[in-house]
Amino acid sequence: MFQRETTIWQDARLRIYPALGNHEFYNRDFLPNRERGLANWWKVFPFLAGRRWYSLQFGRQIYALFLDSNFGALKKGGAQRLWIDRQLAGLPDSVNYVFFVLHHAPIGDYMEGHAHAHAPEMTADDFDAYLERKQQHVRARFIVTSGHVHTYGRFERNGVTYLITGG
Repeated sequence: MFQRETTIWQDARLRIYPALGNHEFYNRDFLPNRERGLANWWKVFPFLAGRRWYSLQFGRQIYALFLDSNFGALKKGGAQRLWIDRQLAGLPDSVNYVFFVLHHAPIGDYMEGHAHAHAPEMTADDFDAYLERKQQHVRARFIVTSGHVHTYGRFERNGVTYLITGG
């Protein structure tokens, strides 16, 4: 389905840098199937070569970390969190902005009735606090972009800018 829906992007040779979301892991009955979801993910995005998270630098000033926010993947002490620590410790001096691109918003105004399906606990119960602590020791500004919650939000807290795109 993805190939069909994005034919116009492919024809225009647009670069697509995806972040894993919950829809990659659920079948038609909304039952999670991690292995099948990841197999499909890597089939559609072979350039990721088995990676669930990755980073890219755009020019000299922008660095982006594309993260997996599913099934507690961002929890303290986990492989992805340790990888993020290493990425931030090795930022080039020229970088002015670090974008954290993830599907689930680590913080936000969750609508009543949707709290279970959209709660930040799906990602990590302290990822926002983690980023806000890290921001105090990194010169580059942090910008967290996410979707999942079907509304728009933009705010700053403790030096970190949060954008919820609504999709």
